[in-house]
Amino acid sequence: MPAALLLSASPVMAAARAPGHALAVFWLGVCPLLWDLTRCASVTCYGVVGEEVTLSPLLDGKVFKDITWKKQKDKVIEWFEGFNETDFPPFTGRVVLDRMSGNLTIFNLTSSDEDVYEVELSDQRTTITLLVLELLPLPLINCTVNEESIRVRCVIPEHYTRHLDLIKYSWACPSAQCNDTVGNELHFNTSHFPKEVHCTISNHVSKRSQLIALETCVPKETSRNHWCALGAALAVAVVIIVIRFSTGQPKTCWKTERTNSS
Repeated sequence: MPAALLLSASPVMAAARAPGHALAVFWLGVCPLLWDLTRCASVTCYGVVGEEVTLSPLLDGKVFKDITWKKQKDKVIEWFEGFNETDFPPFTGRVVLDRMSGNLTIFNLTSSDEDVYEVELSDQRTTITLLVLELLPLPLINCTVNEESIRVRCVIPEHYTRHLDLIKYSWACPSAQCNDTVGNELHFNTSHFPKEVHCTISNHVSKRSQLIALETCVPKETSRNHWCALGAALAVAVVIIVIRFSTGQPKTCWKTERTNSS
């Protein structure tokens, strides 16, 4: 039975029979001690699909006689003093073990490599969670106008679906909204907005940026009003001409002819 289980079995059984307060005191007081005795650590590491990543137990300076890396319960690579390393499928030929530090390097990462890894180094053990990400695509920026407000949105292309929760958004522009906004949406007034807005998306392995010119979002009211006014003027001119030729102009001509005949 592991040392951690031997150390914790008796106190846990005793605490289970005690009131809830005693159990809480036990966990607060004893768990840090058990953690120190077992010398375990748990960290998160990030890799990129198709690239390499090194998982490190952070125990440099120790001398190891045996090292075993596992993915969950399946062995990845194993080494004993005096023997060569043995790697196991599906990691055969794409893992390298550093016997001095215990570091494990995995090449040609795939999304299926993502998991919880455990390394046993003589009497020490460390757990590492590996998350395998894809390089981020360029974000898409769109904008809509609603009355006096411009809404600018920065979105991730639909084909990118892995670990969306790890993506962070940031904005860059001369307005205070860009500095104060951490989400994927901005709002500006149509009467006052910056010329360009930059959106940056990032995760632990990559960063991509895109910009949008807000002039393309706002209808050109001046041009629209100009054409509307010109159309209205032409319509009025046509109406005046039609009225003059259909009613007023013929009467004037007859009066002129009668005057000349006399």
